[in-house]
Amino acid sequence: MARAARGSMAGLLALFAFTDGAAAASDAVTTAVYAQTDGSYRRKKQPDGSPAREYYVMSNGGKLPGTLQDLPQRKLPFATLAGILAEHLARQNYYPAPKKEDAQLVLVVHWGATIPFNDVNYTTQVGAAGGSFARVQSVRRGSDGPVAGLNPANPLGGGEAGAGDAPLHVLEEQFEQDMMMLMMENKDRDRANERNARLLGYLREINENNGIQRWAGGGDYFNDLRADIEEPRYYVVISAYDFRKTVEQKEAKLLWVTRVSVRAPGNDFADSIDAMIRSASKQFGRDSGRLLRQYEDRKGSVEVGEATVVGTISDEAVKERAKNKGRPEGAARK
Repeated sequence: MARAARGSMAGLLALFAFTDGAAAASDAVTTAVYAQTDGSYRRKKQPDGSPAREYYVMSNGGKLPGTLQDLPQRKLPFATLAGILAEHLARQNYYPAPKKEDAQLVLVVHWGATIPFNDVNYTTQVGAAGGSFARVQSVRRGSDGPVAGLNPANPLGGGEAGAGDAPLHVLEEQFEQDMMMLMMENKDRDRANERNARLLGYLREINENNGIQRWAGGGDYFNDLRADIEEPRYYVVISAYDFRKTVEQKEAKLLWVTRVSVRAPGNDFADSIDAMIRSASKQFGRDSGRLLRQYEDRKGSVEVGEATVVGTISDEAVKERAKNKGRPEGAARK
């Protein structure tokens, strides 16, 4: 600090303060939010430019197909979730309808946990394909003759030494079979990933980052996205329908939908739900344009502001402090 003061700041040491403090990592969860609106949905504005009040009724949609509700979620009453939603909806000027005639929206709330692709068989098949390929390469580097000590009925192993010989073409056929099985496992993985990516709002972001940028410095972000959807995630999906058309005319008209999720391992749903909804509420009735992955403090969000100079001290003061360094506070200087 003293060197910086003697240099660029011409003998003055600046003291900086931030307008807010960052949340501790242990108190935060990484939420993922994706929001879309129907092209016809437009919120009316009040004279001050804020959105006009809209009234809703809320419905418990339960878990979506292909997902589950684990024990922590089953322990949380929907009334608790609805209360947290109502609090954050009100901050965006959405309120429960006093009576049926006032309702403009039907909010259907789906909540649960995703079921990721089970990679046990996939990992096993990768190992099998790798082993058979290594055997083929080993023979090719030697000769095209049979492989001593391998059982033709089980060329990947398991037979006793001297149980038989496997010619190269048998090993090549086994490798082809293993690769076909691996391709099938990859298809299953892709189907499971696509299902969860659609549900969580990851699909567009993954597709846009699954290009040349993966091999030009952008691979880490793509891998992070894929890692997200390949582990269990708690989700809440809020879908807003036009009340008149949906309830009275029996014609479901979706106006907007907001999806929010956090990773399930290491998080308790009851502890995370407020941070999840708070993060999602900023996008209620809006189009996020892209997936938003961000930290949310479980006790409230904070943002780091710009640095501002709150005071300066001279070089002499810096030297004086250096002389007194290590002395007990209040000790007299000799």
